[in-house]
Amino acid sequence: MKLIVAGASHGVPEKHRFCTSLFLQVSGNTYIIDAGAPISALLDHYDIPHNTVKGVFISHCHTDHINGLPAFCAELMWWLGYQDTDPDFFYPDEIGMNAVVAWASQSFSRRNSFKNHLYEEGVIFDDGVVKVTAIQNKHTNRSFSFCVEGEGKKVFFSGDLGYGFGEYLDLLGDEQYDLVVCEGAHHDPGTVNEMLAKTPTKQMVINHINLEREPALVEFCATAPFPCQMAEDGLTVEF
Repeated sequence: MKLIVAGASHGVPEKHRFCTSLFLQVSGNTYIIDAGAPISALLDHYDIPHNTVKGVFISHCHTDHINGLPAFCAELMWWLGYQDTDPDFFYPDEIGMNAVVAWASQSFSRRNSFKNHLYEEGVIFDDGVVKVTAIQNKHTNRSFSFCVEGEGKKVFFSGDLGYGFGEYLDLLGDEQYDLVVCEGAHHDPGTVNEMLAKTPTKQMVINHINLEREPALVEFCATAPFPCQMAEDGLTVEF
């Protein structure tokens, strides 16, 4: 597996960080977790063919997790007649799904529907390469974390959590992960660093970074009981 951080910022883009988006490459396929960054352009930037994208998974429909999706969909409308590019899209709510479809359809009318899915908690995708399980969290009333399994490995993507990360350890359960990608925006340094240290993982990436909380997270990375990195756009982790 290979993870590419396409966007590492929190609610707004920064000079060197787009909003949250992650590319997970497994056995030649690409799976996108959130689309706050301009994913269409970034796929080209990282030399990832669009037709390798098999699934796009939106953790919740705040703009910093979905803003890059309409342009990607509009591009797919253009290219679908020329190459085999037709991923599955997974949305936690119908309002967000309909907004993206309507927005993208203004650009090209030849195709106004995709393989769109509204999901609930549980296994939402299994293409024989990866299995994706959605786990509801407390950031909003329709927000989710994801567990992705493939090639005998297991990755946890926290998505955005409730302030203070009260649900974090319960979401992880008793599983052992090869990689945990945890958000760093809704973070109370007084208590959360202790929780993060209990993460059952071989390594961690802190993503969705809030600049105000970054110093405490940098300190945690330096003292964590497992390898831990602060995400920057372009960070690549192979495992």
